[in-house]
Amino acid sequence: MNILKTQTMSSSYTYTIRDALSSEDDEIALLFYNNFLKTWNHNWWASAKVPPPPLEPTSKPNSQLRFKRALVKGVRLSKGHRIRVIIVHPNPNTNDINGLTSTPPRPLSASRGKDGHDDDGGVIVGAAMWFPPNVRYPTDPVSLYKTGMLGITPKWGIKGYKRLEIDWEPALHRLAKEGFKSHVGTGKEKTKPDDSIFLQMIAVDHAYRGKGLGSKLLRDGEQLYNGVAPAGSPILLEATEKGPRDVYLKHGYEIIGETKLGKGSCDEDGCTGQGKKMMKQGGDVWVMCKWR
Repeated sequence: MNILKTQTMSSSYTYTIRDALSSEDDEIALLFYNNFLKTWNHNWWASAKVPPPPLEPTSKPNSQLRFKRALVKGVRLSKGHRIRVIIVHPNPNTNDINGLTSTPPRPLSASRGKDGHDDDGGVIVGAAMWFPPNVRYPTDPVSLYKTGMLGITPKWGIKGYKRLEIDWEPALHRLAKEGFKSHVGTGKEKTKPDDSIFLQMIAVDHAYRGKGLGSKLLRDGEQLYNGVAPAGSPILLEATEKGPRDVYLKHGYEIIGETKLGKGSCDEDGCTGQGKKMMKQGGDVWVMCKWR
């Protein structure tokens, strides 16, 4: 079901939150890619020597952009997934997109121009990908082939595969399991991590940060499965940077597990060839949950 929300912000443009069109998947993948250029775990997985460069829609894709595309495609293949985008629309009276006035909501069927912008000049500035309870990113060979993921990890080598599939995923699964097991006082002590709604990824374009758009996108996602998932289903997510972690804490999420990975193998950006000191203890990872 496609839910449209259009609201007013500040004095010169509006934002709309809606389900993403499949034709927008590459644009969403590019947004994720450019948002995580210096996020340590993304570069660590890829065994990057230096952070990857920013890319435009016409740029030749590298392995990290292909990885983001595969993530989006995998979510698309999953039953019950929701990919939400937040679009900023300019004030038709001022044609301003740098501040935020009320404009009518655009129909969902409206076309998008070749530059990726909506016909009224609106542009996707944020996206979030969600899974319902008991559904996660597909790992069967057929799905991995369809997403293109099978062609990416070999480019990262055995080291990259180990970091993502052997070091990262099991560690976070263990932390989530232990966190749920130790949670008491809600009457849901038997709830398991797979019973939760899961936020796979969320990002807002750097140019639009500080306007509360990320928080609005997060709150939107927390309501997506009302009436679909069992009442009170917890929401699970992961954070690897202190800024996002603190935002989640303000929204009522708790840290149910934390660890450090990549000990001595990368710098603060997850890279090895910048001349920076390697992180002695590794990069931070927090598993967080909102109990409802």
